[in-house]
Amino acid sequence: MSMPTPGEVTIRQLSVNGTDLGPYVYELSIYESIFKPFRAAEVTITDTNNIMKNLQIKGNEDVEMSIECAGEIYTAKFKVLSPENGNSSQNMRVQGLKLNLVSEIFLKNKTTTVQKSFKNITGSDAVKKIFDELGVKGNLDASSSKGMIGENEPYIVSSLNPFEAIHGIRTRITSDKYKTGAYCFFEDKEGNYIFKQLEELFDNLSPTAKFTHKSTQGANIKDMEGQSFNIIGFQEKTSFSPGGRFDIGDVLNSRKSSQVSTYSTSEAKFNKGTVKDPAEGKKAGEYKVNDTYGSTGKARTTTILPHDKRLEKNSVQAEKSAEEQRYIQEVKNGPQCTIQVLMDSGIKCTVGKGVNADISQPIGDMTTAQSGNPIGGDMLVINLRHHIKMYNAKPKATTILELAKGGYNKGT
Repeated sequence: MSMPTPGEVTIRQLSVNGTDLGPYVYELSIYESIFKPFRAAEVTITDTNNIMKNLQIKGNEDVEMSIECAGEIYTAKFKVLSPENGNSSQNMRVQGLKLNLVSEIFLKNKTTTVQKSFKNITGSDAVKKIFDELGVKGNLDASSSKGMIGENEPYIVSSLNPFEAIHGIRTRITSDKYKTGAYCFFEDKEGNYIFKQLEELFDNLSPTAKFTHKSTQGANIKDMEGQSFNIIGFQEKTSFSPGGRFDIGDVLNSRKSSQVSTYSTSEAKFNKGTVKDPAEGKKAGEYKVNDTYGSTGKARTTTILPHDKRLEKNSVQAEKSAEEQRYIQEVKNGPQCTIQVLMDSGIKCTVGKGVNADISQPIGDMTTAQSGNPIGGDMLVINLRHHIKMYNAKPKATTILELAKGGYNKGT
């Protein structure tokens, strides 16, 4: 009995409108992120039979994908977003082409406009109604929010695409269990859609895989048993680190939320709401007095959304924004890292779930006391990339994971 080769992968199917292009795949990357409500992929094709010209790919074609690695199967259904012409070989016998793929929900969002009025409904239920109208496959797993929107006046979503409409709601709602109410909206590897709070994801993460950062891997013959779970690449930085290309605050707080409009039935008047910028607060736990009360001590004038009066003390939105700013800073500046593992184990992982990473401790002369590396243990998968190379490369299939601990007070 032969041992399986670590990092080996088989593309069972990669079909475009029923035509299997699996044998022509040169390179493939699949992306997942809690920052986006869809999965994406890039496929590089080496065409030796002029098959791509005959297919005449223009966009919106159905793509079905099935990948096997270490006995696990990863499946996905995409749509072609756009093809990119590549370069021909010098002998003109091989043509290269790149396909940019996205989940169906991405294109449905581009072609759908939401024009709805919500009254006496929770924010999470409103999100479900908007999601259902998209008509995509896959379920929405949503955590309940507290309080009613449109309790006093209808909450109107006017001429927005569904992603904008959902974003406008999720950046305003709160929950009974968590003060931040920082809801994420994303797609996992099963093709299901998740609408949950960031704090909830950290609190409920259960590791789907355990990785070991072993610098002496291969020194012992028994290491063969664990090589699929060894961390082969590590850096103490992520794309959402301070100075990185993403700012997690832009995704989770209400600075980029859509404007809310309401209609006053008593005044027969259409009012445009104002968006309070949580970045205007002095620091976490505070908000500017002039933003909430007039200079003469008059009652609060800024109203973003009608709230349940039983839940309000001063301003639910101001309190929520301050808590989100505090928590987001904990995520951005807390323990985080990027690791690379073989897809043998990485295929089991998905965003919004946890992994256990046993990160090696630094070795060398120490001049100060050290209590151990805070990075490691149970961490949340924020971003994920499966990278497959169907050419002479070892290993052929790896997974890159961006992990966070959620701040020191959420660490394990």
